Amino acid sequence: MVWKAEKGDPYALLAALLAEERGIEALPTVARTERGKPYFPNRPEVHFSISHSGELWVCAFSGRPVGVDVQQHVKKRGEGDREAAGRFGRMADRFFHPREAVWVREEPYERFFRIWTAKESYVKYTGEGIGAGFSQFSTAPEARRPGPGEPVFAGAADGGRGSEKVRFFST
Repeated sequence: MVWKAEKGDPYALLAALLAEERGIEALPTVARTERGKPYFPNRPEVHFSISHSGELWVCAFSGRPVGVDVQQHVKKRGEGDREAAGRFGRMADRFFHPREAVWVREEPYERFFRIWTAKESYVKYTGEGIGAGFSQFSTAPEARRPGPGEPVFAGAADGGRGSEKVRFFST
């Protein structure tokens, strides 16, 4: 679920969703791994990920590690479409896997955010966070277009973890 809010406390959202979705009435203690991934040390069976961008908030729960990200699609104040496309293309060249950068160049404004949210979701899932390895894996989707009822974006990330497959969704 994605919520819109003017201001928000991620832990208030987390507590409300835990009560609603999992029947856990009190927010468990939240700790962080060495790389900053939050977790419940006293509730190891509940994994979560939370993200916000502007007024959008998203939270995911699972019995296994999970990563989620949300990004509002915004341009800099006064920036036109052409300037934004150039800026997003340059960022893709700098921070993304080469296969992703090529894909982003075809439609920079929309595709940049699709790749960014997929990559950030993946590094939240693995707990590695954004770092030097961000360009070492690709979330670029297959060339075919999704059919009716399929997610707008789904890709598999292979970050050198063998057969691990992760699905990413974006609207």
